[in-house]
Amino acid sequence: SNPNSALTTFTDITELKITEDKLRENEERSREILENVQDAPYRRNLHTDKYDYISQAIERMSGFTAEETIAMTTDKVLAHMHTDDLAAIEQAINESIANPGKSYQVEYRFKHRRTNQYRWFQDCFTTTLDKQGHTAFRYGSVRDITNQQIIEEAKKEAEFRYRSLFEQSHDAIFILDLQGAHLDANKRAADMMGYSIEEMRE
Repeated sequence: SNPNSALTTFTDITELKITEDKLRENEERSREILENVQDAPYRRNLHTDKYDYISQAIERMSGFTAEETIAMTTDKVLAHMHTDDLAAIEQAINESIANPGKSYQVEYRFKHRRTNQYRWFQDCFTTTLDKQGHTAFRYGSVRDITNQQIIEEAKKEAEFRYRSLFEQSHDAIFILDLQGAHLDANKRAADMMGYSIEEMRE
């Protein structure tokens, strides 16, 4: 053999690089989607009692950064919730642990760090098992439903005001459908017709 010669081998890794680039691009796209959705998806490790992951969207919702939220134990998270909601939250969490794979939904008020005002959250989650069959993670997603709650409260208040005016009016008020059947009537109308309100509504 010639001591001055060398053997060189070339391997075409074009497809490998293309695959790596696509995987990296898909990973970046998935993370971008997660960070920009209105909800805050998360995974909580039940062994460490910490979040493994929570979306950056949680900062807009709660005032706490994702990093600060990840460091919170369950007790610290509960400390920011309205005391009237704690029993329902703890019950849902305990039932989820006892029934892995089943989905649960709970609504609660969480005090925003910066405004110091309570925001309404809807938390949908399920508990999963590890390979040994032990409860390991709680996967879920938190949504800010404060605006929906405000609208619902306004509707209830408007309905209450309407019902009060309807019942207390000195005028007889009848509510009929398109066929002329009675749907409702106030007390003044019932007295005028000589029927009870229940009879008028039948």
